[in-house]
Amino acid sequence: MLDPKRGAIVDLKNGYLFAPGDGAQTDIYVCLFRRSDGNYLIAVNYNDKNGVFDSFLDFYSLHQGKLQEVRSGVLPVPFDKRLYYILPRFGTTIVATDRSGKKLYDLVWLRNAFRLKKPQI
Repeated sequence: MLDPKRGAIVDLKNGYLFAPGDGAQTDIYVCLFRRSDGNYLIAVNYNDKNGVFDSFLDFYSLHQGKLQEVRSGVLPVPFDKRLYYILPRFGTTIVATDRSGKKLYDLVWLRNAFRLKKPQI
């Protein structure tokens, strides 16, 4: 899954990973967000564009060498599996779009949680 010939991106400098699926496995995106205490929040994402797998946006933190799921206090709005969440390779803002690609809002990282920023009309 991490073969660059298949489109994989492993960008250690920016804390970003994209591993394309193979039909039996989903694509997966991983992005690191640095917290104010120097630790990281790890975002793991998949956007289902074919209606085969469930979309997800999960968050984890590392405690005593083990990943622990972070279930609350990170997102200012509930996760919506009908939306697409685009993790940033550069910067710290997650973009939420509808299935047509229309931007609905940004989730701006504030070093411990995300803030909702709606587009100006």
